[in-house]
Amino acid sequence: MLRIRKFINKRTGLMTVGIVLTLALAMFLGTASGVLAAGEVPLDTAGASVNVTGTVGGTAIYQVYLPTDPTGSGTFDSFVRISSTNPNTFERGYNTDQKPPPLDDKSGAFTHNELLSAVPVVQVGGVLYREFQCDINQNDKSPDWYLSLDKLQIWLTDAAHVNSLVYTEGANFPSATGGHFQASYASLVWEQPLDTWYRLNYDLNAGSGKRDLKVLIPEAAFQSVISAQGYTNPYVVLFTDMGRHEGDNDGYEEWGVAIYNYKSGYKFNDQNGNGVWDASEPGLNGWTIKLDGTASGPHGGTPVHLTFVTTNDANGNPGWYLFGVVDGTYTVSEVQQAGWTQTYPPSPGTYTITVSGGVVDSDNNFGNSACG
Repeated sequence: MLRIRKFINKRTGLMTVGIVLTLALAMFLGTASGVLAAGEVPLDTAGASVNVTGTVGGTAIYQVYLPTDPTGSGTFDSFVRISSTNPNTFERGYNTDQKPPPLDDKSGAFTHNELLSAVPVVQVGGVLYREFQCDINQNDKSPDWYLSLDKLQIWLTDAAHVNSLVYTEGANFPSATGGHFQASYASLVWEQPLDTWYRLNYDLNAGSGKRDLKVLIPEAAFQSVISAQGYTNPYVVLFTDMGRHEGDNDGYEEWGVAIYNYKSGYKFNDQNGNGVWDASEPGLNGWTIKLDGTASGPHGGTPVHLTFVTTNDANGNPGWYLFGVVDGTYTVSEVQQAGWTQTYPPSPGTYTITVSGGVVDSDNNFGNSACG
């Protein structure tokens, strides 16, 4: 679930009565009357989704999980846990191995450095994204179950600087001078629009470990920074600030990534029709690969149906596809196209596998030969 906090300025300890009344009124208007507060975007209904154009990095997707979506304990790697010591205030932090942990980070296994390679790649509408997940915890009663996501930034850095990041904050948070890392130590990949905040609802997916929000950041934004900075195997740094408009009131919030099993392969042009991917034969982009099956474990019985349109892999090789799935049994097949004959794999021309515990199953290739 998602978790967020804080409303009182913990850095200065100051807040006038007038400010308190203004903020309280804004919260009342946003949550009680149905009138949106300034900058508010509601993400408080199951399955709600919104495209979010960042200040840099292109358009991301924020999506609220359905109660039936396969998330839960044992399938989530939390890399930043934040919590406020004061009720109904804000909380902020970023993932790091630094000790003691900065800001409102909580020490322990749930706050740590994270390699970009650990962040799952998913495809939506033919576009590749990196998938982050958020779990919040609030009091499960109206209106206390609301929590605001006020700022989200995704950065990349290298091994030499991952434990020496510097955080600064301007006076007009969350405007352009708001909280951010010193640019000399990390490179900004994507940033939530300034002066826009998103209202989350803990009641939709109540329970610790049950995620509330999925955030998809364009893969192209990461590759652009990697190319510009010359990073190899970079670290990802997620900074978040929550509870400025809908205060945190219980527990902690966690950001992290799903622990998926991976099924991948390539679609290739079997030019000689021999059922073998020869070195001279190219991959084929634009083919739809399907995954169908049923989740097991804590998600037992949940049907899973995914598609992936083949595209270039990270090295520019065409024909690649990838599925990240929770534990379960799945069958991967291709969608046939007119004018082609499938030559690989042998009959029935599909792959079926039972996966658990983070299995990586690659080389599930499909070959087709053009008719005539």
